[in-house]
Amino acid sequence: MSEDVGDGPKCNHDEAELDISAHRRRMVEESLEDKFKNASDPFLLAFVCSMWTTGFDVPSLSTVYLDKPLRNHTLMQTITRANRVFPEKNNGLVVAYVDVFRNLQAALAIYAVGGAAGEMPVEEKRQLVEAAREAIDDLRAFCLARDVDLDALGRLSGFALVAAGKEAVEMLMVDDDEQIAFTSRAALVNRLYKAILLDVSANEFSRARAVAKFLADGISANFEPPNISGVMGRIEQLLDESVAAHEYLIPESEAEALFDLGAVNWKGLEEAFNQGRPRTAAQRLRSLLSAKVAALVPLNPARIDLVERFEKLVEDYNAGSMNVESFFQQLLDFSNALTQEETRSLAEGLSEKQLAIFDILTRPAPELSDNEIAQVKRVAAELLEALKRDKIVLDWRKEQPTRASVCVAVEEILDRLPDAFTRPIYAQN
Repeated sequence: MSEDVGDGPKCNHDEAELDISAHRRRMVEESLEDKFKNASDPFLLAFVCSMWTTGFDVPSLSTVYLDKPLRNHTLMQTITRANRVFPEKNNGLVVAYVDVFRNLQAALAIYAVGGAAGEMPVEEKRQLVEAAREAIDDLRAFCLARDVDLDALGRLSGFALVAAGKEAVEMLMVDDDEQIAFTSRAALVNRLYKAILLDVSANEFSRARAVAKFLADGISANFEPPNISGVMGRIEQLLDESVAAHEYLIPESEAEALFDLGAVNWKGLEEAFNQGRPRTAAQRLRSLLSAKVAALVPLNPARIDLVERFEKLVEDYNAGSMNVESFFQQLLDFSNALTQEETRSLAEGLSEKQLAIFDILTRPAPELSDNEIAQVKRVAAELLEALKRDKIVLDWRKEQPTRASVCVAVEEILDRLPDAFTRPIYAQN
């Protein structure tokens, strides 16, 4: 598709009639610029003459093909079409069917500012190939130091790969620093591999890259609530087209979305722990609890102590203050505390919002009788209802009269607190 194609009659080529009217109609009726800029749109290839090569910015664009001589400013602008930063994009690729590099040196002499003398803004692909080779060697050495053999894993497929992969993931999940060290190396290998794709030299790295991605995905799956589309069972994608794979059915304990604490397969987690994969089980439980804490705390700021307790637990484990067995047990204890907190509003007979106000009023609070506690609950419910019904408006904090009105309403209701709330305690609340 070209933005410079004009209207014209049908043309014959090798006695086959080609009708360009449908393509021309799309160019007139559709916003092809917007479609091409959208990285998820199926419009992926465009043949252009001039305008899009010099003034059309598409960050996701990775490859530019040149089939005509370009010079000076036009050449500089054209090659920069492929150098924009975009997620998971390591570099752009310029494929030149004509010799433009001598012209590029001349253009740099005119337009380049800064940089080392003679420095080129493009590199030959062989330098990327060498960088990929070094990155894989570094990853291989890192894994071997932790008793994980990438080459041996690359020779496996199907169920054998899944079983060995789980053991490898367990070996790599010592703590957060170790996991980050591996996944960052694996990400570099993946970026460099994708950068040299379409070149036969990529075949050298396909197995190592695929195994690295497989293990990185396995680690990642334990940091988020598991998803059937994303866990380690995606074997058909693990080794690209270079290794045959067989269907893998995800066990129920792995496929279950572990967000609702009441729906957690605790037996499955404990079995994984007892079957020699304690780090994997602990990380899976940690991920679940992290998601639950993140969901509970915004509902009630008084729960900030849960965040501090959880962060201290993880910090102690990463610092080596406890082994994985103790870490797993303390995570289980913490999950029980979360379960109690999650159901506390029902036990107190309050809504989540009412409970949040109740906690603010009672932290700190004096010793209260049952009747006084019930009185505080009524104040919490009345305060929430009054603020919802009469006082809270959009951006109420910005206007002094509105702020004053809200403060007066709050103070009038708080005056109904039990007499046990002395003036110092009242002021703190």
